[in-house]
Amino acid sequence: MPVTEDEIITKMDKQLTRALEAMVKYKFWMFGYHAAGWVNLNKLLDKGHRNPFRYLLQAAIFIQSPAAAEWDLNVWGENSQYTREGWRYEVSRNDTSLGYWEWVAHQTTVGEW
Repeated sequence: MPVTEDEIITKMDKQLTRALEAMVKYKFWMFGYHAAGWVNLNKLLDKGHRNPFRYLLQAAIFIQSPAAAEWDLNVWGENSQYTREGWRYEVSRNDTSLGYWEWVAHQTTVGEW
């Protein structure tokens, strides 16, 4: 018996809820289990949904980036390669809505996205 798209979406919603509940309880292995379940169900849809965990992934990438260490030490400073002027230019063109240091992290990891 084939599974309908509505049934898949209902299961995805349950996986998302369980994943987030696990995370707030510091049960990270259960978070991973349910997040992976959501991703696998999403692959079954003709047109997949946007990953609700993308911001967590971006935060993890930022934390591991060289920009994170610079950000911790120099909140009001500037990255030598990615200037505030360049960031302001992108903001003015509506090319980004990221804060400066988040934008720097994105620029330094853009190949990994």
